[in-house]
Amino acid sequence: MNVIFTNINRYADVHEAFRLKNVNDLARRFGWQVFVRVLDNGDYPEYSNVTYSTDDTLREDFKDFCKKYKPRKICNFIDYLTRWDIVEYECEYIYFVRSCYAEVLKRTGQPPIRDWLHREQKRIAEADKVIVACPESHRAVLEHYGIDAEIVLEYVNPEKYLKMPLSESLNKKAYYVGRFDKQKRFDLIHPVDDWTVVGIGKNELDDTDYSHIQGYGVMPFEQYAQYISDATFGLYPAVWESNGYGVQECLAMGKIPIIQVGSGGHERLCNSTNSISIEYTEDKWYEKAVDMYNPDMHEAARASLTLEMYDNSLNKFVNIME
Repeated sequence: MNVIFTNINRYADVHEAFRLKNVNDLARRFGWQVFVRVLDNGDYPEYSNVTYSTDDTLREDFKDFCKKYKPRKICNFIDYLTRWDIVEYECEYIYFVRSCYAEVLKRTGQPPIRDWLHREQKRIAEADKVIVACPESHRAVLEHYGIDAEIVLEYVNPEKYLKMPLSESLNKKAYYVGRFDKQKRFDLIHPVDDWTVVGIGKNELDDTDYSHIQGYGVMPFEQYAQYISDATFGLYPAVWESNGYGVQECLAMGKIPIIQVGSGGHERLCNSTNSISIEYTEDKWYEKAVDMYNPDMHEAARASLTLEMYDNSLNKFVNIME
């Protein structure tokens, strides 16, 4: 029996890559168990292979959990937010780097959260195996820590996104899904009189004002799909994304991502036929959207991410967890 150790809050639970239902589905399919640290007071569903705990009893609960399941391997699922300090069980530790905080600091120039950086440094050094979710994280981990990590779970499952009705013409409507924070450069999505911009998400790290955005809060794709079904573009202003899961979802829906030049993970699947690359601090995204739009981009976007790509990247993770 092997274990995924993860965290959950309302925001994380709508992110497809970390959504607890999806993690449980993987655990049930491959015979794993999932230990979950609840970060808020959310009331989360009972799942067949999930055990919940809170900080009040986390150490004791995890000790009992390991005693019950006797894992051979434990893999974290959300980087440096995982409480590895409570792991007091002898087995193989797999450290999953989704982003690489050292690279976030390098790219953004923001003041470091010292505890996050220290945790990343310590846990990468102590791990029996380090894995990453994309070439950008691989490069970053190699640069900052000298480790040649294996790339797994590189793609989101595009199945439900592929079912979104495909646009055929330009509609002056765009959407943003994610954190409404300056770290993600959400503040660069300026209001435009003849455009509609829909925001799905919430502030997490700062209090950026988003009154000009038609916001719908935190909700899963099944709920917010209705608000973006007629949108032509997805907006991705972040200066660096290791993997860019949101862009993957946008492409699978056949919508056109407008990404930041040099953003790394955003750019891996993007080219001039399926997306638009700009400098958000210099270009007006809405002008570039109209100037560079081509109806053929919708089909090209949808063809960029396939179920086979997801399955192949999942199998690599399964092989490591076996």
